[in-house]
Amino acid sequence: GGAGLEVPPLAAVLLVVALVAAVLAAVLRREPPHHKLANVHELWVYPVKSLRGIRVTSWPLGPHGLLHDRCFMVTNARGRMLTQRTHPPMALLSTAINGDDLVISSPASASTLTVRLTEAGLSGGAAVRAAVWGEECDALDAGVR
Repeated sequence: GGAGLEVPPLAAVLLVVALVAAVLAAVLRREPPHHKLANVHELWVYPVKSLRGIRVTSWPLGPHGLLHDRCFMVTNARGRMLTQRTHPPMALLSTAINGDDLVISSPASASTLTVRLTEAGLSGGAAVRAAVWGEECDALDAGVR
């Protein structure tokens, strides 16, 4: 024999070759993965965080997702976001988008609040600081107090 070089038995070599061949054959037989498209059963847009949403059958996309989705929020006088968690009656306020207008209404009142969704309509709002989940951000005041 040589300097400690052992040759594996022929049966072991054939077994390794057979295993490699079996794995390679399985990989080659594999069908490419099928990418299933998502099935959307319902589509909702929530223009104002924590107010009622709008059920839609289709909706345009904006630079950050569904157009106007969660772009607005209700704040207190200090600019802190209000949610249904602390103000459950917010769930009764309805939203609608009519053309370039966001319309907010309440079942308890015949009056509505309308916010223009155009750049010109929103540019009239005063720049304010607001807080969303404890994080400060720049915002525009688009409504009444």
